[in-house]
Amino acid sequence: MNDPDVTTHHEVAVAAAPEAAILAMQAVRGSDLLATRLLMGIRSLGRRRFTDRPVLDGLQSIGARPLSAAPDRLEYGLVGQPWRLGGGQRGDWENPGPGFVKVKVDFWAEAEPGGSRLHTATRIWATDPESLRLFKRYWRVVGPGSGLIRREWLRAARKRAQA
Repeated sequence: MNDPDVTTHHEVAVAAAPEAAILAMQAVRGSDLLATRLLMGIRSLGRRRFTDRPVLDGLQSIGARPLSAAPDRLEYGLVGQPWRLGGGQRGDWENPGPGFVKVKVDFWAEAEPGGSRLHTATRIWATDPESLRLFKRYWRVVGPGSGLIRREWLRAARKRAQA
C-alpha cells in the first residue's frame, strides 16, 4: 500500500513480555474503558449499547476483519465511510472502489529492558480525493477522542499484563 493519508500512533511501556502484552490487549473489555464508553455513546447518539465484551470483538462487530495475527502483533482492517452518522456503507478490503477509506489498526509489542513497549497505530487511505476531504473533516472532530480511546486501551492492557 502507498503511504497512508492519515496516521496515528500511541505506545506505553509494559512490565511484561511482548506476548503477554498482546494477550492483555486482546483481553481488554468494555468495563475497563470508562472514557471510551462515554465517547462511543456520544458517537452513536446512544443508539448502540457498549457491551462488556473484549474490545477487539467490538471492532469485528462494526465490520473490521483480522488481517494477520502473531504472538506479538495483531492487524485489523475496515473499509467504510466513518464520516456518515451510521458509519455508512462497508466496502471490500481488496477492491473498495471510490467513496471509502481503508482503515488499518495495528497492535504490536516489542521487547525492551524490563518488559516491552506496546503500540497501536491507525492508518487511513482514502480511495478518492472527495473521501479524503470528508474523512479529514470528520477526523478534525473525532481524532482527539480517538487518541484518548487508544491511550486508555493501552493503559488498560498494561494494567492487565502487569496484574
